[in-house]
Amino acid sequence: MKIRVVDITKGNALDLRDWLIEKIPDKPQTINKIFSALRAIFTEYIFRDELRYNPFALVGKVNYTPKEKELLNPGQLHRSTGKVFLFTFGFLRYAARGGYGSLMESDKGKYYYDKSSL
Repeated sequence: MKIRVVDITKGNALDLRDWLIEKIPDKPQTINKIFSALRAIFTEYIFRDELRYNPFALVGKVNYTPKEKELLNPGQLHRSTGKVFLFTFGFLRYAARGGYGSLMESDKGKYYYDKSSL
């Protein structure tokens, strides 16, 4: 069923939210982000005088209980953040010396900054 943008109502927005909850019940934050984007898009339509009201502004967020975050042990921390740390540390070290450029990986798995890529 196709609906023109100007014909979308709060009921359609609620139906969409219910459908998303049914399709991805374990992703309430994703649903809230989708609705945040829709609110922004429809607010722009209002500013351009193409709509009179924003049907998505009237729909509340999906409630959820945040999951308890687990602490990483040193081994997990090293595996998950090792490359990020190397990139960040390398960049800061290079930038502190007044350098700039792109972080590159050599064929031997080493990282270096290449100014020629800018």
